[in-house]
Amino acid sequence: QISSGGIENISVGGSAISATVSSGGSQVVYNLGIASGATLSGGYQNISSGGSAAFTVIDQGGTQTVLRGGRANSDSINSGGIQNISSGGSATLTLVNSGGIENVSSGGNVINATIFSGGIQNIYSGGSALNNTLSAGTANILGGFANLTTISANGVENISSGGRSLEAIVDEGGMQNISLGGTATSATIVGAQNIYSGGIGLSSLVISSGAQNVFTGGYVSGATLSANGLQTISSGGTALATTVSAGGSQTINGGAVVSVVALYSAGSQNLQSGASVTLTTVYSGANQVVSNAGIAISSILSGGIQTVSSGGTATNALVLTGGSQNIFFGASALSANIQSGGVQNVSSGGLASGITISGGRQNILSTGVASGTTLLVGGSQVISVGGSAVNAVISSGGAQFISSVWQKRRPWPTP
Repeated sequence: QISSGGIENISVGGSAISATVSSGGSQVVYNLGIASGATLSGGYQNISSGGSAAFTVIDQGGTQTVLRGGRANSDSINSGGIQNISSGGSATLTLVNSGGIENVSSGGNVINATIFSGGIQNIYSGGSALNNTLSAGTANILGGFANLTTISANGVENISSGGRSLEAIVDEGGMQNISLGGTATSATIVGAQNIYSGGIGLSSLVISSGAQNVFTGGYVSGATLSANGLQTISSGGTALATTVSAGGSQTINGGAVVSVVALYSAGSQNLQSGASVTLTTVYSGANQVVSNAGIAISSILSGGIQTVSSGGTATNALVLTGGSQNIFFGASALSANIQSGGVQNVSSGGLASGITISGGRQNILSTGVASGTTLLVGGSQVISVGGSAVNAVISSGGAQFISSVWQKRRPWPTP
């Protein structure tokens, strides 16, 4: 028992087992000294160069400080207890229980810590954490670096102020929050990743109903969405170079900045009111949905489908072999290029203007309108009963078919 005012010094060849350090007492471990199983009941344990401590229990009011060259192993931090890892100090296999706090300062390092519900780990500028598990606990990366963190159900990792997280795994029910000055790279998201103003998310993998939410001022690049993974970009958020496949979905809200998206089989992209997206490539089996005053600019339909419904607009689309652009009531398509094997369908109440048919086909259904279509060699325009074509230009090798007979008695002509 080390009481108030008492100091136990443990150095070369010395060891102490199961000491209890009460309020005002101190245990100092250095120069090859060893302390095992100490309980800090309001007292202090300082571990410096060459010293080591294992299985320390840090209770209410207790503080363990690991200085340069000191090592702590398999400690438990309980409510009101604090572990400080200073420059050059290290801690391994720490358990941070409810109400406990682990602080990692510049140059400090922690490995394989587990933070339970109500426990807190703070990684400050220059500090680092490796292979930590947030088991319903919280880690704050405040300018420090966290690598290979597992964020389990109800666990939270907050990254800000120059903090960096690499290759985190966000399990179902876990959450990673990235705010001003924070960066998360190569996270695997089954739970949720939230990118706030000034936060950056790079190369995330969003799977198994995981969600990546990009808020005003947030920035993401290189995300991959699959297996029901969802990316939602709010007004003022930015998403670049997103890949959407195998059941993944991207939702773009008005005022978001989104460009260079690849939609693969079973992937979908949904533009909400006032949203716009540039340079989406839609491959076979994928669907880009544009509605509610949304605008899709320079989409490439390479075997995939673009669905433009009420209030939506598609401009400068390129429709390649197997691609289909469908324009529904109240929607419009402007300046598209329909190439060989591509199809544009202008349904009832839809409008297509300034379209170039370069070997593909434009189908104008009842009350659909096409204005200023240019039909080049191999291109065809088929106008069903009730459909309208205005100011079409038919070049050599182009064809325009005006008859309800095509719809009733024969299949669409092959371009």
